[in-house]
Amino acid sequence: MQDNKLIKLNKTAMQHRSGNKKLNCAVIVSGYAVLVKVGVGEEERSAPQKLLVDIKLHYPELPLGCESDDITDVICYDQLCSKVHALLLDKEFKLIEHIAFYIYNNLKSCYLDYSFNIKVTKFPSIKNLEGYTAFEITE
Repeated sequence: MQDNKLIKLNKTAMQHRSGNKKLNCAVIVSGYAVLVKVGVGEEERSAPQKLLVDIKLHYPELPLGCESDDITDVICYDQLCSKVHALLLDKEFKLIEHIAFYIYNNLKSCYLDYSFNIKVTKFPSIKNLEGYTAFEITE
């Protein structure tokens, strides 16, 4: 009986802290590394290159897991990364723009009520480039 009272108090406290404001919530995966055959020319695509994938899924409302502390009430980061890995496994691409759109379309079909940001980062061998190149899709 005391446990039920505690749960009720926790829910009330959470509602009180958020008030009636709409909270913006997102799952963020930053820098998920995948090996992909990517490049405009065949030579560049001959060996897999490391790409980094960043994903931001915006919840349409506060996820139940914020109150329940239950993994089944939120998006599992591991499952999200596994989906991206499976999408890119044994595939070949010419452009990171296409990869980002491919990931976006496939994840969107799984998470219809969510808006997304998808970023794909590549580290090409370009003279004097000390950083990276990237392509991002945002909603």
